[in-house]
Amino acid sequence: MTNFMVAITHIGSPQMMLLLTFFLVVFMWHHKKPHHLFQFALFMILGAVSVYLLKIAFKIPRPAGGLITEYGYGFPSGHAAMATLFFLLVIYTYRTHFEQAIARFLFVTGSLALIGIISYSRIYLGVHTPTDVIGGMCIGTLWFVFSIWFYKWLLKAYPNLGSSLGEETIK
Repeated sequence: MTNFMVAITHIGSPQMMLLLTFFLVVFMWHHKKPHHLFQFALFMILGAVSVYLLKIAFKIPRPAGGLITEYGYGFPSGHAAMATLFFLLVIYTYRTHFEQAIARFLFVTGSLALIGIISYSRIYLGVHTPTDVIGGMCIGTLWFVFSIWFYKWLLKAYPNLGSSLGEETIK
């Protein structure tokens, strides 16, 4: 079980989140989704910076004796925050791209399950407390809510942004 949790926790690592964000932003550019591209890129950066600043501000140590070694402060969990933000943004961006209800259900459920299992892996591996993880998930959710507001504002403020990139309709 520990090897599985180590593999899962790597999905939520800063390096993997950066890589996944890069590929998704390129994918959005290629598919002419500029409003979502800006929303996604901006809020993943804001989420990462805020986690870093909160860790420095709170200076809460990690639990001792974890199954893996991590450095830095514990609160909030960056893995939980960034996985929550990333996968909620993915759900928000692509939820309407599934015509069949079962496919949409599996997409949303799978994305939410990844948030849960990545977050739980941090507790299982002993590198975060439940409070660290819940705090991270709350921060990711908060940035997600702000990103929806930003996306709606972006659509109103720059309605022709998509057409300048060849996008016919903006969802």
